[in-house]
Amino acid sequence: ERAWAEHGIGGIRAEARAGYPTIRRVGLPALRSRLGRFDDPADALRWTLVSLMATVSDTCLVARGGLDALTSVQRWAAGVRGRSPGPLALVNELRDADAWFTARRWSPGGSADLLAATLFAHEAFVGD
Repeated sequence: ERAWAEHGIGGIRAEARAGYPTIRRVGLPALRSRLGRFDDPADALRWTLVSLMATVSDTCLVARGGLDALTSVQRWAAGVRGRSPGPLALVNELRDADAWFTARRWSPGGSADLLAATLFAHEAFVGD
């Protein structure tokens, strides 16, 4: 609620009201394309998380670090997407980011929640 009141960011409530467009437009396409590229489910989930972090107005990040945290994480994630690292390099990128986020007490929890919902939608409609 504070993110909405202070910054006009609707968070998960707005996402749910709109029918989870981020899952359809970002999560599922990222998951499916990465699975097709590397056929590695764990890597595809990591890639999907980065893809979500690049686009989601994550209210968990805003709550913990303000708009600066959100902007920094989105820029980082967009950079990773632009580089399109292979599976091992992606693990290293995320490991470095984890240290960076942890030092600042940032948590992209909204993106993680949408990752879980993306996986659910993928499994529910495609199966394993």
